Amino acid sequence: MLIRLSDARPDENIRRTIEGVISEAKTEWAPAEYEGYFPRTGFGITELRVKHVPSYGNPYWGSSHYWCVSIGAVNTFEEWINGTMTDMAYIIIEGLFNREPSPKIYEVSPNANGNDLPTISIEHIYTFDMAHAWFEAPFAIKPNSQFIWRNKADGTGLERFGLLGHTIAKRAYLIIR
Repeated sequence: MLIRLSDARPDENIRRTIEGVISEAKTEWAPAEYEGYFPRTGFGITELRVKHVPSYGNPYWGSSHYWCVSIGAVNTFEEWINGTMTDMAYIIIEGLFNREPSPKIYEVSPNANGNDLPTISIEHIYTFDMAHAWFEAPFAIKPNSQFIWRNKADGTGLERFGLLGHTIAKRAYLIIR
């Protein structure tokens, strides 16, 4: 199962995914060292920010400083994210959230590192009055890899919808404002 039906965060699965990415990054970026939340010279970790997610070949997500989806068509999948990760970061997608009082998005279809992941129905999270859901199996997007995310909605307009996760990156990338 890719999505949990409760608001319980799958901490053990998230921890294992983070540890796996850190291990890979130690090899990828050697001799740089992992320095946790406040790296001074090597690489570290932080909460996923909108600027860490690539879109249209740009290492930063458009010009936005907050999560938002523009829905132009009804009942069809539209690309929300389509870009190649920078060579300075991994992102780990652990879940999603929707801040709308009347959400429109009901299915999502991620593609990470060139692999389509199963289409996920998220409609049930709204029936539980939850503004977020956690993936039971978090996934990472590697440096220089493509990340595509498609949403399917039953209405048009803007929606305050976003991703939950972590970024493991070189210091220079983590301090981008």
